[in-house]
Amino acid sequence: MARMADAEEMTLQQREAAIELAYRRGNLDEVYRLTLPVAEGGDRTFQYALSGTLLYADWAPIAGLSAADRRQLGLMWLRRAADGGEQLALAELSNSYRLGLIDLGKDSELAECFRKAVEDRSLTAACRKMEVAKGYARER
Repeated sequence: MARMADAEEMTLQQREAAIELAYRRGNLDEVYRLTLPVAEGGDRTFQYALSGTLLYADWAPIAGLSAADRRQLGLMWLRRAADGGEQLALAELSNSYRLGLIDLGKDSELAECFRKAVEDRSLTAACRKMEVAKGYARER
């Protein structure tokens, strides 16, 4: 299969279409390759999308990443998206702590903190500090 257009030459719209196509084809290597540069550039929507690919799309491999690597990177991108104010990321952290998902463990205090941060993003830093204090995350 021919490699999609060079990632640096793509518009955001072209990139999104290429990511969607690669995802439908089950090519997570390509999804990762196309999403990573934009996530690294600080786009919180792409950070959140990348976290989902790493954490939940376990039906296909990503070259060079073990399951543990994917979990660690997925949580990192989820937290970066939350730090940037991405409401979906904040809500996912809240639900994950409420239900004990993605191996974070159940923590009602953190679940409530992130739930409140969905509505008031200024609380995000306090929630992240609490995560570090409780040993769920390391300082950035």
